[in-house]
Amino acid sequence: MRAIATRDSLRDRAADARPVATSSRIERPEQHRLLSSLAQPLRERGRELAGKVASQGNAHDVEVRPAATVMLLRDASPGIEVFMLRRSSHSRFAPDAYVFPGGTLEPQDEAACERAVGIDEHRLRRLFRGERAPAPSVQAAIMVTGVRELFEECGVLFACDSTHEPVEGYRREDLASVRDRRLSFDDFLIATELYADARPLLLFSRWITPKSEPQRYDVFFFVAPAPQGQNAEADMVETHDGMWLSPQEAVRRNDAAELHVVFPTRKHLERLQAFESVAAVMDFARTKPIVTVTADSIAEAAFGLPAELENAW
Repeated sequence: MRAIATRDSLRDRAADARPVATSSRIERPEQHRLLSSLAQPLRERGRELAGKVASQGNAHDVEVRPAATVMLLRDASPGIEVFMLRRSSHSRFAPDAYVFPGGTLEPQDEAACERAVGIDEHRLRRLFRGERAPAPSVQAAIMVTGVRELFEECGVLFACDSTHEPVEGYRREDLASVRDRRLSFDDFLIATELYADARPLLLFSRWITPKSEPQRYDVFFFVAPAPQGQNAEADMVETHDGMWLSPQEAVRRNDAAELHVVFPTRKHLERLQAFESVAAVMDFARTKPIVTVTADSIAEAAFGLPAELENAW
């Protein structure tokens, strides 16, 4: 593993690097074919995906926005721990709720696909194995969304160099520039000569916000082992009070009204309680069915799953 070298003026370096980026790009036949399909603007493709979801019965005609969430895991004694953050009280969605790092797909994620590994067509086919999966180009961008959101929200960077060797860290000022949008994620990767590394991420589930909600998301939940030598912490703007918790402790605190979580987060915590190691979670995620879940609204502030879906998603 190597550390990222110090560089000045990341934005200038990114601009200079763009015209000749092909000389350092990792080329694979599968990835070349995938990238050639990315000409359609991401926003238009996102609306297309949203329309397909909405056509299944959205009475309020609310756009369903693709999103990624990552359950970052580490081994503990006993069992496992998952990293959680408290959303800002000013958040439009789930204010003050404890969540896993994540967010909606953005145009910069599509751009960053050109500097990403672990998103080749064969791997995407294995991961997005559920019914009505989005187009491969959207799948790739969603995985980059997960990598970017981990970096922005909790300072954990999954990245590698041109030889696929994982990097050990990054400069704090670079993270600050990405967080406050002075530097896009793809420009950061170009300037530092790095590639977003989606290889640690495995798809675990797919949940779509109920039709009763004013904001709707098509959320792909991933699991990933926490990288060595990096400390996860909240960004103190969008998220606060980052903490590592065992799933059992998180469920207990939620039952005691000490930890506010939304319904999908609670259900994932319940599923994670069954595993005694990160390796066991990853093994399960590699082969488990990917069932698209839309919770039914059963009360103003509560949701439920059909009985046949409990522990089957």
